[in-house]
Amino acid sequence: MLKWSREVCTRRDECLIRLPQVLEVVPISRATLYRLIRKGQFPSPVKLGARVALWRVSEICSFIEKDR
Repeated sequence: MLKWSREVCTRRDECLIRLPQVLEVVPISRATLYRLIRKGQFPSPVKLGARVALWRVSEICSFIEKDR
């Protein structure tokens, strides 16, 4: 898990990932993730429709680095 997050963070791709991939690299529950989004403490997703939410890898990496 951590190896993958470091690899992605060093590339700084502007790709988008879905919730399961976010939860693989950020060890928090889904409920905690959405609570942090509401508080403005976690990056908001990019909505591609009513049921599709994606997160920018660069924003997730910034969150991980800030949390260290």
